[in-house]
Amino acid sequence: MGFRQIDVPLGIFTTHTGLVYLKKHHHLLKQLENVSDALAISLGAAWSVANVSKGSTVAIFGLGTVGLSVAQGAKIRGASRIIGVDTNPEKKEKAKAFGVTDFINPNDIDETVQQAIKRLTDGGVDYSFECIGDTEMINTALHSFCDEWGVTVTLGVPKTNPNVACHYGLFLTGRTLKGSLFGGWKPKSDIPREGITTLVYKG
Repeated sequence: MGFRQIDVPLGIFTTHTGLVYLKKHHHLLKQLENVSDALAISLGAAWSVANVSKGSTVAIFGLGTVGLSVAQGAKIRGASRIIGVDTNPEKKEKAKAFGVTDFINPNDIDETVQQAIKRLTDGGVDYSFECIGDTEMINTALHSFCDEWGVTVTLGVPKTNPNVACHYGLFLTGRTLKGSLFGGWKPKSDIPREGITTLVYKG
């Protein structure tokens, strides 16, 4: 499993001709869905928004399509350790293919998730990504860092409580919280006029 490259005419996003194009090539709809999640949101979150550095440690909360793509983006950037957090045990083996080195199931541990992460990393991670849409998990992500630094990027859209509650001291001591709706990409400058060259899943 990995990525393969496809070229998609830019006009399919903006013109009537594009609608005809998609009707004729309906198989691209699924590919474009993957592009939206995996590239624009997830890879961009790791590369552009968080700017994951080589040798760093990463925690990812939620190992769905978005979370797995963040993992692969972090792996490409050279992260030395990528910890995946999910309540579904079946995702453990699948996540390894995307670069996840450690798996935490909150239902299988006798400590908090942030305690488990700090234990595994001897102090805490450098970057964390909330890919569930759970605002309470953002607080957990912010507590998963070392004491003086850490960047949390939230990608999930909350279905219930949209408010984030966390202690102000977390930010005074160096933590950063960022949002990533489109992965930090700037459409006018990052998407070429002649078309889009992108990556989609190769299953």
